[in-house]
Amino acid sequence: MMSFANLHESRYWLAAGGTMLHFIWIGGAVWIAAAAVRSLMSRSGPRVRYAVALGMLVATACIPCALLVVEVQGNGENVPALHRGSPAPSDAIASAAQPAVWPTRLAGRLEDLFYLPYRWLPWLWLTGTPMTLVALTCGVTGVERLRRAARLLDDGDTVTACRRLQAMLGVGRRVSIGLCDRIAAPLLVGILRPMILLPASILAECSTEQIEMILIHELAHVRRCDVFVNFVQRLLEAVLFFHPAIWWLSSWVRLEREKCCDGVVLAHTCRPQLYAETLAAIALPGIAARHAALAMTDCHLAVRIRHILNLDEESMNASRKSLLAAAGLLVIGAAVAFWQLYKSGPSGNGSAQKPPVVHKSGVDPNFDPTYRVESPDVLSIGLVKSIRADSNPIEPGDQLKIRGTNLLPIDPSGDPVENGFKQINGLHCVQPDGTIDLGPQYGSVVVTAMNTRSAREAIVKHLRESVGLVDPKIAVSLHDVHVQQIVAGEHLVRPDGTVAIGIYGKVPVRGLTVEEIKAAIEKHLAHFFYQPAVEISITRAAAR
Repeated sequence: MMSFANLHESRYWLAAGGTMLHFIWIGGAVWIAAAAVRSLMSRSGPRVRYAVALGMLVATACIPCALLVVEVQGNGENVPALHRGSPAPSDAIASAAQPAVWPTRLAGRLEDLFYLPYRWLPWLWLTGTPMTLVALTCGVTGVERLRRAARLLDDGDTVTACRRLQAMLGVGRRVSIGLCDRIAAPLLVGILRPMILLPASILAECSTEQIEMILIHELAHVRRCDVFVNFVQRLLEAVLFFHPAIWWLSSWVRLEREKCCDGVVLAHTCRPQLYAETLAAIALPGIAARHAALAMTDCHLAVRIRHILNLDEESMNASRKSLLAAAGLLVIGAAVAFWQLYKSGPSGNGSAQKPPVVHKSGVDPNFDPTYRVESPDVLSIGLVKSIRADSNPIEPGDQLKIRGTNLLPIDPSGDPVENGFKQINGLHCVQPDGTIDLGPQYGSVVVTAMNTRSAREAIVKHLRESVGLVDPKIAVSLHDVHVQQIVAGEHLVRPDGTVAIGIYGKVPVRGLTVEEIKAAIEKHLAHFFYQPAVEISITRAAAR
């Protein structure tokens, strides 16, 4: 079972932390860009603004996915694998009395502080996301309870008007109408079986024309599938709850969506004054203040009424608090970028910016061939050559590049999909059960525990015996390692005298010199790579 310390050092945990850290400031930049776009589009139509707002929301939600791919593929390897609870290497340096080592101590402190988000931000996500998803589930359950509690209208003037308006708007789906005493404003519920819920008192308080306006508004939502889009928005808000840009963009989408439906009402009734009075009558008179904000699907009512009456729109600029929050996120991003540049240095490997390692005796361990490593020294390991040995057995998760000829004949006039199934050229991932899927025309072949040569022979044998091919020609090569574990980076010498190098195990280094450690690690990695080569240096030495 993975320990707490090992969890914080795992590749995917650190990648998740890096994704959240970088998404915070990148999302802030998108936030500012979205506010600028919203301001520039103040004279555009609601449909255009809705499409832009929804597109920016989806694009922003895709940013963490792209960041996670980048982090998993390589960025996470730059995070040092320091054990939680282990003595901080900078504390060891702090015992040196020379004033010359204070820059090293400061750099060590800053580095430890910088990498804290990589280890602790995932805990924020693991704690907050379940809570927001529970809240979303409660909301969905509450809506379903409202549906069950509603009194369904089977006939009457309201039902007749609804059917007539459905035909006028081109809404082909069946929409039911229900009266509910537990709501303060009209509400559309249901993705597959839409139902318009009306307050029980609305039939007595509103005229026939006003009720038709309300029905047109809700039917416009049905035609646009807005209930489904709103549910997706709620999911995005739950998963990416930690970033205010998601909430701001989602609120903008809802506002423009309501304006689009308001436009449908005005296009069919041409009564903006009466429609504005209807919205105000539903939202404010006779309704408690805590319910007013929920009127007409929880949108900014004043903004909508001004838009309906063709008054000057309110400023489309973001509020001062929003701009300050986004600017703060950009400052965080600038700090992260500066630290990344500081760590990488001009050469890209950080060697130009690392402060010299000074031992208590005043000797630099990297230039003292007699210095022998002890715990808790910190070693910097650079993986120079990491080509996987072709003789290594294939494992689940590996990717095989397969090319073949003399396969099933392709009919030029046949079905393109069926012809595509006859091609096996490309990358094939080894499944958890140890097989690769060659497609419905050829089936699956077990390749685990084989090298590439044995896998090629197994595939050829399968094609001959199971498919009936006479002389298939197959070439197989290993495209990628199934897991890119953390090897390069900084590694703490553990109390047992070893350094851990991910899935490749651990190597004893206590009492060895830098050259001896280099030889020991290369010998150990030779079981996994073809003639591996590493570079070893001592980043921090413990005072002894």
